[in-house]
Amino acid sequence: MIKKAELEAQLAAKTAECIQLVEEAKKEQARLSDMYLQLIDESKETEARLSNNAEFVCHPNNFLWHREADAYVSAYVVKGDNADLNDAPKKELICRIPIPDTYDDDLVPKHADRVDAVFKAVAEAMRDWPEDRVLVEKTFQEWSV
Repeated sequence: MIKKAELEAQLAAKTAECIQLVEEAKKEQARLSDMYLQLIDESKETEARLSNNAEFVCHPNNFLWHREADAYVSAYVVKGDNADLNDAPKKELICRIPIPDTYDDDLVPKHADRVDAVFKAVAEAMRDWPEDRVLVEKTFQEWSV
């Protein structure tokens, strides 16, 4: 027969085990809550960058292509009533396509021709954009040596 003291000891051990498990669960809940709040903050930052016309809108693994490209074709929604789209008060980036130059002199078509082809394709795709106006521009990087 189990003595009262043994039962009390078993009960105390189980109680201590339960208290420890509850404390571990509280710590895990706090950790998950912190992660959740961090994800919310990161999401707000990302949304702010996108809404503020972030320089690059792409997966972070692809930043290299944007950083190293020799030319870009970019499309923007233009807000405002300026006659000259380049002087528009606000341009919101729709997309930016990096176009690297391979420096292969035998490559046909040449880099500028490839940029023009992408420019024309993007301009045609954006022709009936349901926003105010769309500005499509091509930009060539000027590398300093």
